[in-house]
Amino acid sequence: MTTIKSDIFLGFDLISEFSVVGFSMQMSMADFKANEVWQKFMKSKHQLKEYDGSCYYDVNIYSEHYFESYNLTLLFDKFAGVKSDSTSDYDFEKLIIPDGRYAVFVHEGLATDINKTFQYIFSEWLVNSNEQLDNRPHFMKLPINYDRNNPLVREEIYIPLK
Repeated sequence: MTTIKSDIFLGFDLISEFSVVGFSMQMSMADFKANEVWQKFMKSKHQLKEYDGSCYYDVNIYSEHYFESYNLTLLFDKFAGVKSDSTSDYDFEKLIIPDGRYAVFVHEGLATDINKTFQYIFSEWLVNSNEQLDNRPHFMKLPINYDRNNPLVREEIYIPLK
């Protein structure tokens, strides 16, 4: 059993607008299809001529009222990609991450345990802070050598704040 330590909060960051290119898919937590969108992106990323190869971006785009009443069947968009201004000749989608303030957290461990990290963020940290969610994309930075089965993998989680 993995326990979540309160030291996963790294601080606040002001992010300047940037572009992510890749693919998206609509899903819910009950019908989670992250593997599908990531497989599609990984098979096609070689088509990108220019991109920042420092990390992958796993982006969730929620409706304005998504967090008001949590329901496993509520839909959201998952976007898998890399930071880039180019979409090449391939059929990539482009997503703009607008500038704004983010709370930054770290998840270290198996991908299967990340729900515990999110539970801490939304049920403890956010509730006990004076912060409010903003309606902008939530994203994670994944290392280029990401392996979801590596118990030492480190993922940075960016939560948009007002």
